[in-house]
Amino acid sequence: MSLQDHNWQSYYPGDTDAVEEVFVPALRKCSRYHRISGDFSSSVLSVLAPGLEGFVERGGKIRLMVGLELFEEDLEAIQNGQQEDVIREKLDWKKLREGQPDVVRETLAWLIANDILDMKVGAVTDEFGNMRTSEYGQWHQKIAVFEDESEDMIGMAGSPNASFKALRRNRESLSLHSSWQDGPGESRAAYDIKDEFDQLWANNASDAEVMEIPEALRADMIEPVPHGEPDWDNVTSYSHNYGNDIEPYPYQKEALSELSSNNNRLLIKHATGTGKTWTSLFGVQRIASPSDVVVVMTPTKDLVRQWVSEENIGKFFAESTIIPCSSDFNWKKRLYNQLHEDRESPLFVVSTMHPETAEVVFDYIEKSTEPDERLLVADEVHNLGAPMIRGTVSDFDAGKARIGLSATPFRNDGGDQFITDYFGENVHEITIEEAIEEYEVLSPYKYKLHVVSLSKDERREYAERSSEISHLYHKYRGDENESILSVANRYYDLQNEIFDRADILKECSEKTDLTREIFDTVGTKTIIFCNTTNHTRGIQQKLSQDSTRMVQPFLGEYSDKKRQRYLEYFEEGTIDTLVSIDCLTEGIDVPACDSAILVANSSSTRESVQRRGRVLRESEGEGVAEIHDFITLPVKEARLNSADLESHEVRLVNRELDRVERMNEAAKNSASNNIKIIDLRSTVRKHESNDKN
Repeated sequence: MSLQDHNWQSYYPGDTDAVEEVFVPALRKCSRYHRISGDFSSSVLSVLAPGLEGFVERGGKIRLMVGLELFEEDLEAIQNGQQEDVIREKLDWKKLREGQPDVVRETLAWLIANDILDMKVGAVTDEFGNMRTSEYGQWHQKIAVFEDESEDMIGMAGSPNASFKALRRNRESLSLHSSWQDGPGESRAAYDIKDEFDQLWANNASDAEVMEIPEALRADMIEPVPHGEPDWDNVTSYSHNYGNDIEPYPYQKEALSELSSNNNRLLIKHATGTGKTWTSLFGVQRIASPSDVVVVMTPTKDLVRQWVSEENIGKFFAESTIIPCSSDFNWKKRLYNQLHEDRESPLFVVSTMHPETAEVVFDYIEKSTEPDERLLVADEVHNLGAPMIRGTVSDFDAGKARIGLSATPFRNDGGDQFITDYFGENVHEITIEEAIEEYEVLSPYKYKLHVVSLSKDERREYAERSSEISHLYHKYRGDENESILSVANRYYDLQNEIFDRADILKECSEKTDLTREIFDTVGTKTIIFCNTTNHTRGIQQKLSQDSTRMVQPFLGEYSDKKRQRYLEYFEEGTIDTLVSIDCLTEGIDVPACDSAILVANSSSTRESVQRRGRVLRESEGEGVAEIHDFITLPVKEARLNSADLESHEVRLVNRELDRVERMNEAAKNSASNNIKIIDLRSTVRKHESNDKN
């Protein structure tokens, strides 16, 4: 097999499919591939995969040289012995290693581990051999040399980088020179390109410094080492599906249309589990230009990690640089550098809503961009209504687009006005009923109610807390019409009493006993919601005593890696039950499960909606999900009609019934549940009438 067997052109114009006409045919016939590029993305492997399979079988070798774009602080770091850190950062190592699908990432690791791919980095130097910043000169050279076993070669000089976008989407022209051709200078040009590559690779060029990839960095990249050769068909399939395999649901198309017609301002109020993240990314894909900066704000670090994954931003913008601003101590430096570099795709900055972090992010971006180059997406947007963050956000002019996401975007307080002022008053809503029945994107569910009661000690403590709450409320209220929550927001002792009283209901001892009774009858993938860390551990221990099921606490105090590992085990089935507090409530994509037990249920509409959504995400099966919930009464149900209930106990039952009515609305068995709810409501009304008399 020889390069001479193909009819190569000397020039390929910008409308050429360079992959199909040059790169893949050349790889199928050569055994050495030498490449210089200003940029590199591992996604390019999916593009080249059809040619790499035979190339590898022939014992082929790849030498890749990638340019670094340096700033003054990088040069200082190199002078201070931090060259490895600079190389790691400038290669965007996190994205290179983690920002691609498993099949692509593992292919890159396999090629390096098996010494098929060798990689170096280069930087521009001055006449004295000193590395210089990008302001002095940039590494823009792009060449390729293909050599076969007969030592025939073709040298390529042209504009495409070694990235998916450069080879598949950009308009790139290139010139080819063959070593066996007789035309004037044709053979000489091919050898000159190869000689220049060899000179640079050996670090013998007078205007460049070429560096080895540090061994520690190489070891990090190939960990874990894939066991066998990649399935090249799977690698290729990523190239075919990249960015084109996602079709918006009809309701997402409606939201996108509304976004466009409202000057790119919209609140997306879609039921939990319906794909709000992707809806917003569809919108960004239609709006953003390569020079734009997209700020994504989330309330938690877990959500930051979720957004930057290959299934979200990486799915839609594989070539974009993504900077998570939460745990990486180097993110400020990376953000500053990226804001001052030329880009072929929008820059994504994913930040928590912590005011100090947000202020730094906004300050950097405002100094480097114009308002019409900024887009802002707020996940769980209701959090931006909090007083400590709304002032920071209100000053950030995201002039190109503002998108807010939440199943429950409004807080029923002063924050609502800020949210509508900033994101606009237009709301696109999809209810959970529509998601289940009309669009069939969520699984149907049965809502199983269990009636429990407080023990004598719990009832007495609940009464004492209620009395103290009443005393403090009347002591602190501004006027008789001021709500108790409004007063509690100003006085922490009242707030703490309200929380402590709520804990009595959430940790009612009969709930624990009944949870153990029903545990073995629920599905094979179950989430149990608890109240506190101690409560979670207590439930986990109780359930693990006599059960063969693997029950794992899932707590906010765990590291990001540990939580991610437990979610993966849950998806695989190694863990079949997660016991958690609220770190599974807000926004986190939990693998498909079939049941939930709400030991600690919440009177908050937002938390109830979010917890229900965790178990209704569409899975591969067609079964009906089950949600087990508790109605907590002050006395045994059989005594409710005859018991002497205090006014605070009547309110307790009414709040419980209000909550379960909301949860029951879209359940398959709502009719039978309504009979129980109406019966209890009727009994409580008798007590209300007695109080009035």
